[in-house]
Amino acid sequence: MRILALDVGSKRVGVAISDEFGWTAQPLPSIDAMKAGEPFRTAAAIVREHDVTEVVVGLPLNMDGTDSRQTAGVREFAQRLRSSLPRGVSVELWDERLTSRQSERAMGAMMVRRTDRKQRSDQMAAQLILQGYLERQRGAGTCPPDNDTTT
Repeated sequence: MRILALDVGSKRVGVAISDEFGWTAQPLPSIDAMKAGEPFRTAAAIVREHDVTEVVVGLPLNMDGTDSRQTAGVREFAQRLRSSLPRGVSVELWDERLTSRQSERAMGAMMVRRTDRKQRSDQMAAQLILQGYLERQRGAGTCPPDNDTTT
């Protein structure tokens, strides 16, 4: 059982996938969000290729748990994604608060050049989203109490 995570941005969609046991999240190449339909086609291809059973989409909420300016667009993206995936693959929304900040800090600590950070930031944010989701599924992690973000 593999789980895919997507970090939806206006230019790129960060992608990460779990191992077969649902323990770790590994980044995959980002998807160009500027090409019409590309994120949906690519996500569907990854789902089929890796036998993914669930897709987690990062939901950008404000720090107080309310919807941000991007939340409606991500909810719409998730709805459209559901219709482009094979039957039986679920799509869940997951609170992504602070993942972008965490990825920036991690890349700074790893001394990633600033010019390389934009591309890698999307991948790392998706990886952080997925790792948090996997830990919550195992009961090992914590998440904000208002993380019921399913649509």
